[in-house]
Amino acid sequence: SVMSSALVDYVSARDAIVRICNDFDAAVSAGSDTSGIAAAYQTAQFTFNVSLSRLQAAVDAVTSQVSSAQSSVAAAVASMNTQSSRSISAYDPARADLSTLQSTFATQSVAATGVKTKLTQASTSLSGINDAVTGAIVNAITAVSSAQDRATTSIRQAESAVANIPFNLQTAQTSIDNANNTVITARQNLDNAILTAPSAGIVAAVANQIGEFVAGGGNNNSVFITLTNTTSMVLHGTVGEADIAKLKIAQVANVTVDALTGQRMTGRVTSLDPVATISQGVPVYGIDVAIDIPSSSLKAGMSGTASVILASKQGVLTVPNTTIRTVNGQRGVQVLKDGEVVDTPVQFGIANDTVTEVVSGLAEGDVVVIPQARAGASAQPNRGPGGGPVFIGR
Repeated sequence: SVMSSALVDYVSARDAIVRICNDFDAAVSAGSDTSGIAAAYQTAQFTFNVSLSRLQAAVDAVTSQVSSAQSSVAAAVASMNTQSSRSISAYDPARADLSTLQSTFATQSVAATGVKTKLTQASTSLSGINDAVTGAIVNAITAVSSAQDRATTSIRQAESAVANIPFNLQTAQTSIDNANNTVITARQNLDNAILTAPSAGIVAAVANQIGEFVAGGGNNNSVFITLTNTTSMVLHGTVGEADIAKLKIAQVANVTVDALTGQRMTGRVTSLDPVATISQGVPVYGIDVAIDIPSSSLKAGMSGTASVILASKQGVLTVPNTTIRTVNGQRGVQVLKDGEVVDTPVQFGIANDTVTEVVSGLAEGDVVVIPQARAGASAQPNRGPGGGPVFIGR
């Protein structure tokens, strides 16, 4: 890292200064010329000043990181002490951790300032050594030893403080991570305290009260709140075994509700039971018809009828269902010809509750007799919208 590299260069330059000072002491003791040592000291001092500047810059970088972390912690403390979050007890552990973290960062900031002070003192001490080495021999003998001791002491103290900064920074980062985890846990606990529904709807029933325990499992015995979906209504009914084979999923149906007189809605078959159930001794099959656009007056629990459309034709010849007769196994109608009633066999097609399609045997304009209590009543085959849908399942 930048800090490690700067510290290595700084120690190397310091050791060079110490070696030159030792050489200077030996030369003074021997009475030798110290001019060469003075020149070497100038070079070593320049190298030391460069390495000192790099180390101070590295310390400033670490201090900046600590200041940034302090700002993050201060922001976290502020977010947990707003008007809306101050009363949330789940945040108390996180608040305590963040308070401890703020104290740790303050201590590290003071330590970093002390390191920079020690480095400045080391530089000042080296200036004294420079005066001793480059000055008079007598003054140098007096000053070098004292300056060297002071410089060595300051350097050792600075080294110790700088060496502790990465460890303290890692400790501070761990405290930040722990505080963040505490905040996340508190937010999750707060979110879990809010009850949410899986879908939109109206609350139809609440089975429990505050303070009671609710069992899980999803069975009917553990229902807590019952929601009613009023945007999607389904008519549940049954059909007989004679009609179930005619029905298919997605067939269109006309729906009427007993309580909503005159209102007709449309729907589609969404479900057919594969197995019959016995109702009053008769096998029936369950059927669901989803209503396309429910009436605003439709309420859950109302009873109604769905007429599933099996087939539809337009512009076909039809006769009223009341005119159809079966004679000797042959279906037909009575036609009035030349004033006489004649039994006429007819091939019929699809039918609904009121009329039946005529495939062959009658022509438009034929007069068909309608069996009624009033004698002579008759009707003509219809071609008008004709061929209504076949309805079953009533």
